[in-house]
Amino acid sequence: MKLKLKDYKIQKVKKLIKYKKIFFIFTVLDLKSKNSLILNKLLNNKKLMTYKINNNLTRKFLQTSIFSNIQLLLNGPSLLIFLKNESNLDFIPKNLFDLDKNSKFIVFKINTKIYTKPQLNNLQTLNHKKNIKILNKSLQKLLKLPTTKLNSR
Repeated sequence: MKLKLKDYKIQKVKKLIKYKKIFFIFTVLDLKSKNSLILNKLLNNKKLMTYKINNNLTRKFLQTSIFSNIQLLLNGPSLLIFLKNESNLDFIPKNLFDLDKNSKFIVFKINTKIYTKPQLNNLQTLNHKKNIKILNKSLQKLLKLPTTKLNSR
């Protein structure tokens, strides 16, 4: 059996996507620029890891995956960004939307769901417990609202 580099890279991407519960997909204009080094330093300071995929591998991988609906959004090299420590979710995803002038945010995957930028605009943190608390507070306010209107009359 002869191993090819492309097959190895596709298997590595599949493994990353299968075992990483949280990751971001960016499209990048240029993978070989000095800006990519600056971007890697910036992401490393935020405790994030990256994996670069060229355009042909991205297309080949997306054809045979559940992410085939985002294939139209990716028109160049891609960058997978994932957390080094998935237990630390006190991290604001809005900070990643505009990382660099050469990269553009495409999608965010958490567990089995895929989210786009408009869906994440109101998300304050990735921590599930904090999001449930925020939802609970807002529901309590909404439930009290009609009774306060009745009391004021």
